[in-house]
Amino acid sequence: MGVSLHTVPNQPNRILNIKDIHNVICDNDVHYFRTRLVEIEKTQNSHDGRVLPMPCILDVEQFCHERNLLLHGDGARLVNTSVASGIPMDDLVPRSRSV
Repeated sequence: MGVSLHTVPNQPNRILNIKDIHNVICDNDVHYFRTRLVEIEKTQNSHDGRVLPMPCILDVEQFCHERNLLLHGDGARLVNTSVASGIPMDDLVPRSRSV
C-alpha cells in the first residue's frame, strides 16, 4: 500500500478540465497505485485565492461518483469560499466523502 499524488493544473479560466483528471487516473496498471481518491481545493492558490466555480465542483463530483472514486474537499478555506461565493458550506461539499 502507498500513496501517489498527481497534480492537475487549473485552466487559465480557473476551471479544472475533467479530461486532465481522467488522464492521471490509474486503474489497471500494476506499476502504479490504483486511484481511489480525488481531492479538490475550492479556492485556488495559483489564481490569487479565487473560488473554483460551482459548476466545476459539481463536474468533479459527478466524475468521481461515476467512477466510484472517493472525493475529499479541502476544508482549510471552506468558510472563506462560502463567504466569497455566497454558497452555504454544506452546498459546497454535497458529495465529498470527507472535508
